[in-house]
Amino acid sequence: MASLWDVSTLSLLRNKHAPEQCLLRRMSGDESTVTTVGFTPDSSYLATGSSGGELRIWDARFGHSVPIAIKSKAHDLGVCTLHFSPAIGKEDSVLGKQYLMATGGQDNELRLWVVEVGGQIVGGSNSPIIAPHHTLYGHAAPIMCVRFSTSGHILASASGDKTVRLWDPIKLIPLGVLEGHKRYVTSCAFSDDGVLLAAGSGDRVIHIWKVEGVTNNINKVSVSSHVGKRLSAKFPSQRYRENIKVIDWNCDDVCGWLTEQGLAEYSHNFRSQAIDGRELLTMTDDILENKLGVDALGHRNKILRLIQKSGPESPASKTSVNAPPKEYLCPITKELFTDPVLCADGFTYERVALEAWLADGKRTSPMTNEKLTHLTLTPNRTLRTLIQRYKEESI
Repeated sequence: MASLWDVSTLSLLRNKHAPEQCLLRRMSGDESTVTTVGFTPDSSYLATGSSGGELRIWDARFGHSVPIAIKSKAHDLGVCTLHFSPAIGKEDSVLGKQYLMATGGQDNELRLWVVEVGGQIVGGSNSPIIAPHHTLYGHAAPIMCVRFSTSGHILASASGDKTVRLWDPIKLIPLGVLEGHKRYVTSCAFSDDGVLLAAGSGDRVIHIWKVEGVTNNINKVSVSSHVGKRLSAKFPSQRYRENIKVIDWNCDDVCGWLTEQGLAEYSHNFRSQAIDGRELLTMTDDILENKLGVDALGHRNKILRLIQKSGPESPASKTSVNAPPKEYLCPITKELFTDPVLCADGFTYERVALEAWLADGKRTSPMTNEKLTHLTLTPNRTLRTLIQRYKEESI
């Protein structure tokens, strides 16, 4: 059995009747244990996996307590984990939707599925389906957790074989193997910016890897494709943002670009304002700060510089954006220096920011994390003069 709860009013939890008031719907049908659940990226549908090996899709918003699609024997010996790609299926369409779902099972296999809802799917039918897309081999033990990165460009799988494996879910190739745990790896998760991957294990240790720029390592594992004609013709049409002009980007492309630039914290604001590529190219410093909540000057300048480099179709490329060099920005505050001081680690910081760092009892470098040999702060007068000159020229 699976249940849907309304957690919007947390104050109800103080009431002894709150659990029943928050319960929206119970969904029954599985004859075995429900081992994993997951929403589609648009929250319209819910998927469940069971120890009996079945996958079920439920209407999370308007449907009744019956599944709209069932896939029997999705994994021999049971489904352990599932996750939907956050990059596919968020766009609105009257012709139906398509989602990419990854599952891991007790059979040591990592499988990709295409979930299609609405529109004419097979032979003119409108019935939702869960269709096999690809099977990835390499793990030597049950797969306990699968997770897509925020951009959807990387898929991670954690297994009882003590490893985490990385895959490209679009090109359907392995990217590498992360080792170090001494016991089964039970969980994994990407940071919002897609740079870090954390994994937890039965050895009571959490490992964190930097996965940005990971390169292909095809010799690590073998890959076998089970793509049918219909799916191979339709699904790999997934767009590659780097091959599309910025002016033609959709909102998902813009948010994925922000994540890659380390600015994932602003993705929600850009999405809520429906900023696509055409709108992105018209951004000004005032709009970024007052409409989209990009408070840090350094972050605003980074966005404007990147827009300026986007090509001849960019209005920003025709406008001079006199952004300060990154050397003029404090590495702690990301703001333009006003009182730069040189620290024992050889880096320059804003005096107020570094003094606050030291006031917290920290005696390590904010940049290298190594112990400082002394706490003397030397004014960087040369840099201060250069910044003053830059300000005068910008007026």
